[in-house]
Amino acid sequence: RLFTERGFEAVTLADILAAAGVTKGGFYHHFADKKAVFRAAFVAVSAGIEGRLSARAAGADDPRLALTLAFDGFFDIICAEPGLHRLIYRDGLMVLGWSDWIAVSRSHCLDTSESAIRALAAAGRLRSRHPDLLGTMLMAAADYLADDILGENGVRPRALDAARAAMREMIELYCAPA
Repeated sequence: RLFTERGFEAVTLADILAAAGVTKGGFYHHFADKKAVFRAAFVAVSAGIEGRLSARAAGADDPRLALTLAFDGFFDIICAEPGLHRLIYRDGLMVLGWSDWIAVSRSHCLDTSESAIRALAAAGRLRSRHPDLLGTMLMAAADYLADDILGENGVRPRALDAARAAMREMIELYCAPA
């Protein structure tokens, strides 16, 4: 909560101790420093987003629809909770660095899309010859689009509409209809 509300730089160790109700000794028993707490929060938030996307896509009887619902859900989450944008795209990259940021993203944000892609491939409905890379490609596009959707003054509705349309077009390029 502190990181999404104020950002990594503005949160002090004293803020974390007060919010968690722990002593400095208790803190250092579990974490090496503020960066380690941030990483744990980043992993938890990433896994939570993936869980929400999975639940949203679970209702679809078609894997192509599941993929579309998952990416629509991703944009909905990022737009509804602007602090997540700061946590994931601004502070996440700054604090964790590219290698760790992408490792966490890959291990906590691709399950839903990769599951739908596997189902499409099994049904012979995938146009890509690289199904193992398609989930990463779609997520990378969504990440860049999410950054475009949220300007300095919040959600840019036209950018959100364009992002949804662009993701649907990409999914259409790679996934044949039923």
